[in-house]
Amino acid sequence: MKRLISEIEFQWNVFKLVVDWIVALYFVLPLLIFIGYQHVSWWLKIPFWLENIPLLLFLAIIYFLFLASGRLRTFLEDGDHLFLIQYHKWINTIRTWGIVYSIIFHFIIILFVYVFLSPLFIYHYDFTVNQLISLFLFSVLTKLFIIISKDLLFFRFKKWRQFIVSSLLFILGGIGYILIVLKCMNYIWIFIPLLFMIILLFMIKRLHKEGIFLDEVYLEQEAKMKFISMVLKDHVKKRWFKWLPRNKPILFRQSRQLFKKRTIVNVLVESNIKAFVRDSRMISNLLQYTFLSINVLWIAPYVMKWFIWIAIIIIMAVWIKNATLYTKNNSFIEFLSWNDNLPFYEVIRKTIFILITPWYLFMSSVFGLILFSWWSIPVILGSFFICYFISYVLYLSSS
Repeated sequence: MKRLISEIEFQWNVFKLVVDWIVALYFVLPLLIFIGYQHVSWWLKIPFWLENIPLLLFLAIIYFLFLASGRLRTFLEDGDHLFLIQYHKWINTIRTWGIVYSIIFHFIIILFVYVFLSPLFIYHYDFTVNQLISLFLFSVLTKLFIIISKDLLFFRFKKWRQFIVSSLLFILGGIGYILIVLKCMNYIWIFIPLLFMIILLFMIKRLHKEGIFLDEVYLEQEAKMKFISMVLKDHVKKRWFKWLPRNKPILFRQSRQLFKKRTIVNVLVESNIKAFVRDSRMISNLLQYTFLSINVLWIAPYVMKWFIWIAIIIIMAVWIKNATLYTKNNSFIEFLSWNDNLPFYEVIRKTIFILITPWYLFMSSVFGLILFSWWSIPVILGSFFICYFISYVLYLSSS
């Protein structure tokens, strides 16, 4: 209980670090009022921009945002390895209460999601109240199955095998969840007890698994620092970074020089490009952002598509710019004695242009196909000039 109270106090202090009374008054409070107003208005009439969303896409968004993420909390600390490792009952008690806390926490989050979306399920997708309750229970069990399976796979596999099995769990879990809801909604009550028994067996295996203490502490610290790392990711170094020694990167391990002319600018641009495409986290964030952007462009009203498309490419350019500026403050770059007249902002402009031009062309092709079917060549060509213009504007704003 003391560790739970300490966790709440820690997260509350982090929250106060981000949200002061000005942000709460002018952003958080209006946002809560807007959410409440939207929920009440959906009971009266479903917005037109939601009417074109198929149930399959709606379930996929719910799964991606709320069911496929998260971890089990154990509240174990690194000091426990010294003081409590010989007291297995105490360790299991801490684990058990951490798992109970995780179940209650995820239950409340998913309950809030389904209460908020209940008008759409009932009025737009013609769910009965009993079906909605069954879907909610099935979603909670799916969430627990995913997070427990992720822990067990994390303990069992390492390095690239861990990435492969985790990706398969994410994909197959989503396909199974969506297919059961779409094809077997009237018989979903059959899957609920079966899934509950599987989760119970996994829980018992999770609690009695030995030799995983250090991995548990790593996962606990990662979950505890998740929020604050999002806030301070560009200002502090993560303590709990699990370094996996590798002689060669996964992507472009045999790449050669990108520019024949070896100038300071070209060398730094080449380093930025290779650092970006070889970073699995950057590529993962890029794929997630692309997937989300395509879905937003698909379901948005015709007039809003243009504004959303412009906002998407500006956000992408700013993200690339921040990644490049972060490279400038790298400890290795700072270690070298560069000339004060080094044109680093020319490096930023050139890096932004090279990195996001292929992405712009792809997103413009998708946008053109959504709007004009195969008559999308003007949009694709126009995106090239927009790409150059945005990179040049960001270059001026950085100088």
